[in-house]
Amino acid sequence: MKNKAWEKVEQIFHTALNLSFEDRYSYLQRECAGDVALYSEVQSLLHNFEKDSGFLAEPVFKLGLEAINDKSTKNLSGSIIGYYELQEKIGAGGMGEVYKAVDIRLNRLVALKFLRESLENDNAANRRLIKEAQAIAMLEHPNICAIHGIEQSDKHHFIVMQYLEGETLAEGINHLVITIENFKLFARQIVTAVAFAHSHGIIHRDLKPGNMMLSGEGQIKVLDFGLAKVVPQEPLLDHNSTNEMSQFSQKGMIIGTVSYMSPEQLRGEKLDYQSDIFSLGIVLYELIAKQNPFARKSQAETIAAVLGNEPPPLKEIAPDFPQILTNLVEKCLRKNKEDRFRSTAEMLVELDKAESANTREATSKFREGFFFKAAFAALILLAIWAGVFFYIAKPQRRILAVLPISFENPPIEKEYLAGGLTQGIIDKLSGLSDLQVKNEYFTNRYKEKITEPQIVGKELNADVVFTGAIIQRGSNLYLTTKLTRISDNLIMDANEWKIEETNLIDLQEIVSARIVGNIKSKLTDEDKNKLAKKDTDSAEAKRLYDLGRFHLKRRKESDDIIKAVEYFSDAKDLDPNFAKSWAGLANAYIASSLPGVKGAITPEKAFGYAKEAANKSLKLDTTLSESHYSLGLINSKYEWKWAEAEGYFRTAISLSPEFIPARVGLINLLGIQGRLDESLEEARKIKEVDPLSIVSDLEIAKTYYRKRDYQQTNLILSDLLERFPDNKGIQYIRIYQFLNTGKLKEAAEVLEKMYKSDNQGDKVFAAAPLGFAYAKMGRRDEALKIIKDLDGFKENNYVPAQEKALIYVGLKDYDKVFENLDKSCIEKFQTLPGWVSDPIVDEVKSDPRFAEIRKCVNL
Repeated sequence: MKNKAWEKVEQIFHTALNLSFEDRYSYLQRECAGDVALYSEVQSLLHNFEKDSGFLAEPVFKLGLEAINDKSTKNLSGSIIGYYELQEKIGAGGMGEVYKAVDIRLNRLVALKFLRESLENDNAANRRLIKEAQAIAMLEHPNICAIHGIEQSDKHHFIVMQYLEGETLAEGINHLVITIENFKLFARQIVTAVAFAHSHGIIHRDLKPGNMMLSGEGQIKVLDFGLAKVVPQEPLLDHNSTNEMSQFSQKGMIIGTVSYMSPEQLRGEKLDYQSDIFSLGIVLYELIAKQNPFARKSQAETIAAVLGNEPPPLKEIAPDFPQILTNLVEKCLRKNKEDRFRSTAEMLVELDKAESANTREATSKFREGFFFKAAFAALILLAIWAGVFFYIAKPQRRILAVLPISFENPPIEKEYLAGGLTQGIIDKLSGLSDLQVKNEYFTNRYKEKITEPQIVGKELNADVVFTGAIIQRGSNLYLTTKLTRISDNLIMDANEWKIEETNLIDLQEIVSARIVGNIKSKLTDEDKNKLAKKDTDSAEAKRLYDLGRFHLKRRKESDDIIKAVEYFSDAKDLDPNFAKSWAGLANAYIASSLPGVKGAITPEKAFGYAKEAANKSLKLDTTLSESHYSLGLINSKYEWKWAEAEGYFRTAISLSPEFIPARVGLINLLGIQGRLDESLEEARKIKEVDPLSIVSDLEIAKTYYRKRDYQQTNLILSDLLERFPDNKGIQYIRIYQFLNTGKLKEAAEVLEKMYKSDNQGDKVFAAAPLGFAYAKMGRRDEALKIIKDLDGFKENNYVPAQEKALIYVGLKDYDKVFENLDKSCIEKFQTLPGWVSDPIVDEVKSDPRFAEIRKCVNL
């Protein structure tokens, strides 16, 4: 399409976009006046704009042309725009220019991205800039350039970004010494950044070394997220443009750089995450080989190489590199996207394998002589033969992700239904011999957002994704379900059932049976027995159990724990053989002595009741990982029998490797005992099980805190708080890190907000560290007032004596410290061992009385 014709398309499109559906039809008929091609072009743009929220309906085609032809002479260096003093231009891209600037308000360096001069007054270009900012703003990650905001001053629209020191990977790649360890370090950062973007539904589309900044400390930041998708247009190829400019395929404009594009991107096809994986492969290849495997003298030759040529084998270019790493890179570069990694999460798993393997030592040993080579080859052949035999004998397990069933605006009394049905289906299908089910600890992250099954499948490496929703029609509730196969996006099954609360057991049985039938699992006799077995025959016991789980997990209201205890108790009374109700009751009792819980009971009562319930559950069903986990908590938090607790946690993990709470229990146990290297190792295993989880990072931060490595603790917590600023667990650890590093004012500011909360639980948790901070700051009267407040809290809550002990540490009243610790020993409050091992009380650990407290908790 020629330029004038495109201008007409643009004008009609933008006018039509602002019209109602009825007016739009008449307008198009009038303006297109029988021009079928023109009408079709505008309709295509309108359709794509409304169908795809990520589609940039602005005339990106036009923007690209203007960017290519624009020779901007305007330089903003030295000017002041808004609150920013611009220093120097540090970069220019297809549509924008980037300046180093000083934020006058905050006295910090930032980078400002402006539209090119020729596009400043283009509304479409400004919308494009805003959409890019919105895309980047979703991506708060240590390896992604952060965005601070988007602002307007006079006629200028601009993005305010993090200013980065260093050089691009493109600038450094030729002089950098890329050892195997450096490669793994860089690769992990790049892949993790892209995986995080993918988890937010964003495809980069222009991954290349020029879009990756490398700091002097070896940290990589990926730049330029949020590029436009393909806009279908007639081809208009500027043969004089360099390969760094946006390029145009036969099907339309494609944003990207030719020598780093995937074959499907060059063909103008609809892109998914595997296109980014191909581009990642080129970047990683270039790190090793110091050359782009497809770059040629001309653009046409480069395109032909990407589409038809295989890259030179890395083992010939870098023979010392471990095969597991070269295989990883070459798998990314398969022409057929189905032959590549299915997700960046899969790539991270491969990098983890390379991390744990002593590959360099193995390589050198097998290269010592011909005999060793021959022996190695024979072993490989034997392994392949054994692997083929094993694969034939034992079918590959398929992975099913059961997403949380949604229920929009449910009545208060029906809130429990969605979670109960979801968990019932997960429980029914877990443990089958050829089916791995991703449990709630993996899928709950999708609870509050609408996520396409394809995205979930790729993130969780799942073969099949189950989705469901509860909808209300009149006075009736219905469950709609869908089963999607990820490999081809095929909907394998879709159904709707009327929900009867008196028969939830049968509903979850029917849904589970349909899933198994559609997946065509090969069931063993043991599998068939498991599917046929019911947890309980009492529909009412099942309903009460679901209500108990709902309140135990929610913990939003102060009486949630008490309600959970009541519902679990009623469930086990209706069916004394319902093992899960006993396990739920045990966990509810353990929580019932925590500070801030309405009607909290003493540890003696709470753990006594919990132990009885957990043992009953285990007697009824020895395979319940929750029961072993509960006994692990009882032994570690009350009885302080560390070896027994460790045994229960490890048993729970062996029964259910993806049961994250048991892994966290083990990590804390090891940390309290001072086995900090083992604690770190176990924390990192969570990342292997679930690469997208923040739990691993949080537990690693806790372990570094116990190691007194506050610098490393700060790095991890800063990253986590950038991504999850409202997470109270992260904030709480950060507070203790502040208290240990003398940042008392900063800690007090956060704690004061919590202490002023209407939530009694928040007040109790904030009291002791806030009183400690006041004491250390010399605000003695305020510290003593909090001690008095804690005594007042006892009227409605159980408050352990050790809370006051921490404030007395700050006040240096050591007699009162040990007086209260002695009380906690008698009460056997569950967090006393953690208190004893906490760095914040290091100053009292030389006191002879401290040895008695350690003895009390068997440490």
